[in-house]
Amino acid sequence: MPHGYGRVKPDTLAYGREIMGSKISTGSKNLSGTSVASPVLASAICLLVSVIPENKQKDILNLASMKQALVKGAAKLSGPNILESYEILKRYHPRGSMFPSILDYTDHPYSWPFSRQPLYAGVMSVMLNASILNGMGLIGYVEGSPTWQPNNNEGNLLSFYFSYYKIIYPWTGYLALHMQIKYEGYVPRDSLEVRNDILDWHGDHLHTNLHVMFNMLRDSGYYVKILGSPLTCFDAQQYGTLLMVDLKDEYFQEEIEKLIDDILNAGLGVVEFAEWYNVDTMVKMRFYDDNTRSWWTPITRDANIPALNDLLSSFGISFGDKILNGDFFIDGE
Repeated sequence: MPHGYGRVKPDTLAYGREIMGSKISTGSKNLSGTSVASPVLASAICLLVSVIPENKQKDILNLASMKQALVKGAAKLSGPNILESYEILKRYHPRGSMFPSILDYTDHPYSWPFSRQPLYAGVMSVMLNASILNGMGLIGYVEGSPTWQPNNNEGNLLSFYFSYYKIIYPWTGYLALHMQIKYEGYVPRDSLEVRNDILDWHGDHLHTNLHVMFNMLRDSGYYVKILGSPLTCFDAQQYGTLLMVDLKDEYFQEEIEKLIDDILNAGLGVVEFAEWYNVDTMVKMRFYDDNTRSWWTPITRDANIPALNDLLSSFGISFGDKILNGDFFIDGE
């Protein structure tokens, strides 16, 4: 799982140690393991199913509703609570739910490994996968996007984003939560001459900051495709030129090797547009933000020149940190 995280497991525990069972011959013996725990849970489910009136079983009985009743009625690692699940199932109405329903990272050791280490500034995103249980039907859909609504000042320090699949099938889905501490920084504008508003509000994209370039390319008859994936994910033989404009990314060795092969063997042209990169200038652009009452420092220079140099070093190309301003001409234009 290079880009994700596992589900919270186990969700339900059953007795599976030293349970009395019959021998092959005569008498009984102690049994342990999942092979004996599963029948315990299966028998509990059969008992729960038996309390549902037959005229209602078709409407509410499915895998998700059973799991909702078991999870809701279970106690934290203190043993199965069949009676509580029975009461929940009697009052049950088809609905959607999440497991776990509450995330408490201070609950140790129940929330291990998250409870072993607090969040801190600069930490990589902490990921957790919650299960979506859909007791309303075999197929469901997620309508709208989840939002983070903090209820105290500490919550304002957290940054959340979510990933999920909109179709819930069969009966279950997932909601991946990515959480980290907000970093008080900003991305500076491309032009250092604009001093009254140094924040890059729109981001570098052909439809925002670079819309003039996009229009000029289209007016000249070029077809433009925006590459939203690594350099290893496009067929260079289908394109004439790769425009690398104001890039801030790092590059994997596989991307570097593929780009070299695309240029030498597939005839791909590359046009590099590099912006400024100067540490001293970045430090001078630090300012105090009145809204957050904190100092903001650019999280990056306007272009990641060291990464570009790694990418282009095989061709003897290297950019420096000197900032230049003015016009340049190619073939008299």
